[in-house]
Amino acid sequence: MAYENAYQITNPDCVLLPEEICYMNWQKYYMDYHQHPAGSIEFNYIVEGTCYYDIAGEIYNLKKRNLMIVNGNTPHKLISPDSCINMSINYYQSELTPSIGTLSALVKAYPCLGTFFQHLNTGLVIQNARNIFHLLEEICNETNNKKDPYYLNILVNKALIEVVRLLSAEKSPTDTYVEQIKNYINYHFFFH
Repeated sequence: MAYENAYQITNPDCVLLPEEICYMNWQKYYMDYHQHPAGSIEFNYIVEGTCYYDIAGEIYNLKKRNLMIVNGNTPHKLISPDSCINMSINYYQSELTPSIGTLSALVKAYPCLGTFFQHLNTGLVIQNARNIFHLLEEICNETNNKKDPYYLNILVNKALIEVVRLLSAEKSPTDTYVEQIKNYINYHFFFH
């Protein structure tokens, strides 16, 4: 099912800040479809177990260390037939004065982030996002404790930059296969 609800930067002078954080152990849980305001993004990091995300009818199978990034304005739900520990952070566009690290400045400094936002219609999965886990934990801790919006803005921007770096580093199955063939040829025909 194609869902044409592109992510929107509702105000380029805004920043993304965490508004809702949920760290849950879901046991045989079937969430109803829900959605968040336009301009929101939801990060779901699978700490343990497996689950499914249904985003506008598109099903994603998630396991430990996967990061599911959802266009919050797209109808979505979590399905946990067994057990899943999930860290979920919902980011909303917010005004911050004086402003530092606005979405427009971030996209200007990192054009690949603009491409990421343009292609975030439903959701996407980063298969091995363990390198970003501690940063997401820091965002959770700061949100729950000090709530310094400027520091949170810096952490969220860092998380967004890390996400596009992880996405650019992921290889397609074809790339992996081609690399294996090259290694085989090099090993068997050039090093012996």
